[in-house]
Amino acid sequence: MKKSKKFFSPVLSILLILSFAVPVFAMPPGKGQDARKNIVREPKIHAVQNAFQKSEQNTGLQVVIQNVYQESDQNQFGVTVTENVYGHQGLHIGVENALKRVKNPVARAALQAILEGQSVSQAVYNARQSLIGVSDINDVLDAAEQLQEAVDENVYTDLSTKALTYRYLGEMFLQAGKITSALSALETAVKCNPADDQNYIELNNLFSKAGDYKVKVFVKGTMPAFDVSPRMENGRVLVPLRALAESLGTSVSYDNGTINIKEGNMTIKLTVGDRRAYVNGKPVLLDVPATVTDGRTLVPLRFIGEGFNIKVDYYGGSNLVVLKGK
Repeated sequence: MKKSKKFFSPVLSILLILSFAVPVFAMPPGKGQDARKNIVREPKIHAVQNAFQKSEQNTGLQVVIQNVYQESDQNQFGVTVTENVYGHQGLHIGVENALKRVKNPVARAALQAILEGQSVSQAVYNARQSLIGVSDINDVLDAAEQLQEAVDENVYTDLSTKALTYRYLGEMFLQAGKITSALSALETAVKCNPADDQNYIELNNLFSKAGDYKVKVFVKGTMPAFDVSPRMENGRVLVPLRALAESLGTSVSYDNGTINIKEGNMTIKLTVGDRRAYVNGKPVLLDVPATVTDGRTLVPLRFIGEGFNIKVDYYGGSNLVVLKGK
């Protein structure tokens, strides 16, 4: 046991030095330095200490390092020690660079808050709240554009945080009367977090405000590139099969007029013009059969989605249909 502790003492020293050194030298001097110490350095100190305690009974540097990474997975960032050091270092560098060119006071305040330890989404949310009731839409637009530019350059934020951030940016663009920019921000939010229903609710409202009532389909956060537009028939949405299958990751084959759609051990069979279909051999009567338009086979979207156990939601305000995944 004493021998083991002698071996690990220098190892612990090296790891502790690295834990302190990287964030300290990476941080620029200034008001936010003390706050950043608490965010970046402390989790790694605890990770190293806990890893050493776990490793007292073991031998070998590899075991110590492995335990460091296991411990760091439980810290407040949910990432490894390396990601904590370099990810947050990169975030701060990106924000500091943005501050050099950002002039809008609301945008500057949000970026400064991020430097001082606030999450990106919280900082943008606070910026949005501060702009509610502002009559000059140019001020709102200026803040939104400068914040989006800074956020676009930040590759270190996790997808869930990015989704929230772009949703708030979308609300700011909407306040400024920029529907197209608001839609773009909301579509990015949906792509970053396809499971969040609130993103689709706001996207549906935006499409309605824009007067876009054509059928729109999102599959796992993205809009498939349909070469024939989806359409509504007898209350059912029909979409081109090939593009849908590719988006879902399913295979399609044709056998004597029968369409076979397969994923894993699930198979759906249907025939153009025939309301009879089969899900793993079980017969199903369709409200609307598959059809052919401009050389493309169109199939009932909800039937295909639910046949593969995928949740399908319909937002009637703008005819938005969403397949969120299993």
